Amino acid sequence: MKHVVILCCVVFAGQFLFAQDPAYPVAPAAPGNITAAEYFIDIDPGFGNGTPITVSPSVDISNINFSANISALADGYHVLFIRSKDDWSITAVDSFLIGSPLPLRFLSFSGIKSDIGILLKWSTENEINTSLFDIERSSNGAYFVKTGEVASKNNNGKNEYSFIDAQPLAESNYYRLKQIDKDGRFKFSTVIKITNDRSVLLFSVFPNPANNFINIIYTGKKEMVTVRIYNLLGKLVKQERSKNELPVKTSLQQLHPGIYVIELSDGDMVQRTRFLKQ
Repeated sequence: MKHVVILCCVVFAGQFLFAQDPAYPVAPAAPGNITAAEYFIDIDPGFGNGTPITVSPSVDISNINFSANISALADGYHVLFIRSKDDWSITAVDSFLIGSPLPLRFLSFSGIKSDIGILLKWSTENEINTSLFDIERSSNGAYFVKTGEVASKNNNGKNEYSFIDAQPLAESNYYRLKQIDKDGRFKFSTVIKITNDRSVLLFSVFPNPANNFINIIYTGKKEMVTVRIYNLLGKLVKQERSKNELPVKTSLQQLHPGIYVIELSDGDMVQRTRFLKQ
């Protein structure tokens, strides 16, 4: 490279002054090697205290394979962090799920007219990342509006919920549940219809499907009720008298798996519904 020399012809006591262009800046230092790497899950244990990842020192490290130990983690979502050392810094973050990736499943949804409103009951399983349930009501089964909400328990196992609509519509009430995840996604339950008519004997059963027993919610005022269970051929397979307690609990241990009709009578009126014995 050529240099340009500038002569300044200024006379000072018989001496000449010469000025040259300034020196070039010092080149930046080359990046250092990555000498170590580690990972941790969810909680930062501090620099150098994560689980080591074997690496060969290099300026650029990529395509490193390693196995992370997740045996002690609970089901649910977790976050994996990878940190490398030239000067310690996070170089990768990713989330993962332990457990069933299946979405929430509604097991049952039922309702019954009571003296304080319409009592809704439902059960779920497989709740992961769930936030809440919106209870929606309609007068015609087509246009629904929100009438309440219940927070999700967010457990993987079976969960039981209830809600009372204290101001139901005068006649037909259609209900559905809108289950909303924490990320905003949602799904709807089936739609059920409850008639707000005091002249009709109303009862509901849960859980449905059932295993060893079934609960009956009856809102009448008679002290005793009769419970009868029929198979699909119309044969009476069980009958008992029970006190009108909330709920009436009936054993199913002697029944074979299948679909049955359960009948409730208070002496004045009779009502039937179906349930599944698992």
